[in-house]
Amino acid sequence: CYEKVSCGHELTHALSYRLLGGRHSVPLLAEGLAEYLDQSGRDLHEWVSYKSRIFSIGGKFRVEAADLAYGNGFSSLSYTKSGSFVKRLVESGGRKKFLELYAAVREAGLLPPGERLRAFSEKFSEVYGSTLEEAEAGWNAAVGAFNGKALPRLPALEEAEVRALLAAQDSAVRAKDAGAFASTYDPLG
Repeated sequence: CYEKVSCGHELTHALSYRLLGGRHSVPLLAEGLAEYLDQSGRDLHEWVSYKSRIFSIGGKFRVEAADLAYGNGFSSLSYTKSGSFVKRLVESGGRKKFLELYAAVREAGLLPPGERLRAFSEKFSEVYGSTLEEAEAGWNAAVGAFNGKALPRLPALEEAEVRALLAAQDSAVRAKDAGAFASTYDPLG
């Protein structure tokens, strides 16, 4: 489990929750702050570039309504995406502005999706003195610096084992065979 190896992420949540009087900010900033402060030796812009290419997401990164509220719309890419976005905000505008935004938008996650994004964008402009779109352009440039870098690869034998394991899991899901799916966990230990 990632959290067992890297407890800084969860510790950041605990501390930020206490500092904000028993509240978190929107997931984009709360999860992003936890990823940014933990880091675990990763460059968050590099990793969001890798993940977007691995999952064939491509395109430009944008802040979306789903990034601003917990629930079904919170994708697996969002932790890395959030960390990269927060890294860009802190490193381009400073810690003070980031913390001001963090506190100012914490209620935005309670709004309907359309209003949520509008409220976040307005608060962002108030705090940073620029539009969210301008910030997204700078963020995309920071991530884009890693797009030419080759994706990390496993040694061929290990990659073949992982592909075989995933194929066995896919087959078990298609067959709706829970026992066969559970048996794929044995090789994982």
